[in-house]
Amino acid sequence: MNFNDVLAVIASYNGLAKIRQTVDALRGQVGYIHIVDNGSGAESLGVLDSLEREPGITVERLGENRGVGHALNRGVQRARQMGCAWLLTMDQDSIACPRMVETLLACRESHYVGDQAVISLSPAIIDSHYRGTAQNAKLRHRHEARLVVITSGHLVKLSAYDKIGTYDERMFIDSVDFEFCLRLNAAGLKTIRCYDAKLYHSLGAKKSFKLFGWKITFTTHSPIRRYYIVRNHVYITSKYLFRFPMWCIRKHLGMLGLIFQILLLETDKRENARQIYRGFIDGVHATFRGQ
Repeated sequence: MNFNDVLAVIASYNGLAKIRQTVDALRGQVGYIHIVDNGSGAESLGVLDSLEREPGITVERLGENRGVGHALNRGVQRARQMGCAWLLTMDQDSIACPRMVETLLACRESHYVGDQAVISLSPAIIDSHYRGTAQNAKLRHRHEARLVVITSGHLVKLSAYDKIGTYDERMFIDSVDFEFCLRLNAAGLKTIRCYDAKLYHSLGAKKSFKLFGWKITFTTHSPIRRYYIVRNHVYITSKYLFRFPMWCIRKHLGMLGLIFQILLLETDKRENARQIYRGFIDGVHATFRGQ
């Protein structure tokens, strides 16, 4: 398949020089790269200005933070304008391994779900913190259906958006990717993870501590990010509880563990607790409003 059939959209927000690494890794793998910037500062915009002067790269400056969902939807629109068949969604701090897109498309050509060709694929995700270590060798080399995958590295055929719609912009950030994948699955469109295709992705800043001799590592976020995590968790698990009960139950258990971690280990416990409470209340309201 011609790589010009693929447009990569990168959601940008104060990524500084990291986004250049993301772009460099995609060169030669996709036909076009469209960067949608959510109101970055001057230094990051300077990097985008430099990238925009290079062939095959366009930059759309929103001037304000409209959220991940809106940025991805601008990518869908751009892909349609360019006549592309596929959209690759990327975070600004992810690095595609060589031939990642080619490997995903080859996986699609050889893999069917029933009598339907696959229109949603994802690579194996390698935590950037462990890049170049022996952990990478543990990755499996096979394909499997996945209920949800993260935004970065997700290759979606444009026809999928015609069938189920685009990304839910009301969620702003966190679980935008999960909600889209659940809608895909509910429509009978499976997502395949191809373990031969690989992507380095940062899962967030890490903190470690020891408890009874055990080293425990966890991901840190700002209190406002915790708000969106909890709000959107309540919303999507309520929306899809009866369609995907086991996934929702597992996600609830994971959220309980996350809240315990935050209240026990984070430094600003009061503000984190306040944002968790706000997120829960707003998630309940959004559920009953159907938003």
